[in-house]
Amino acid sequence: MITVYLNSIDLVQAFYGLNRRFNSLVLQSSRHFIIPNETSKESLIKSLSSVENIIEKIYFDVKLLSQVFLCTYSFSNLHSVLLRCSTSASVELNVKCYSPLAAIFSCMNVLRLCNIYSEHDDDYDEGDYEERTRNERVS
Repeated sequence: MITVYLNSIDLVQAFYGLNRRFNSLVLQSSRHFIIPNETSKESLIKSLSSVENIIEKIYFDVKLLSQVFLCTYSFSNLHSVLLRCSTSASVELNVKCYSPLAAIFSCMNVLRLCNIYSEHDDDYDEGDYEERTRNERVS
């Protein structure tokens, strides 16, 4: 099947919206969503808006955190986040009963304490995190 050869972003952009059968295939394949490091912000926004409520497991680099968790996405079926923190560290977080952002930042704090991840490795604003967490609790 062609879904094996395309990453999640390319699959959504190429086939979603063509017809019901392709939409069904894209949605089935999007339950486990892998975001490559070289993904542009525009491609990510366009793709995620089509499948955000289908995604159960999402895999991305921490550098893409601010783009993946925009306030506009709900990720209502998200159960697991696989977070790549460096070339040598990846962490899987169970977020089914917990705020994804809160789980990610708790994990990042632990990784910082263990010197696996540095504050300078990302450009995500901690103040922005607090605002997003408050918004998640309200909705």
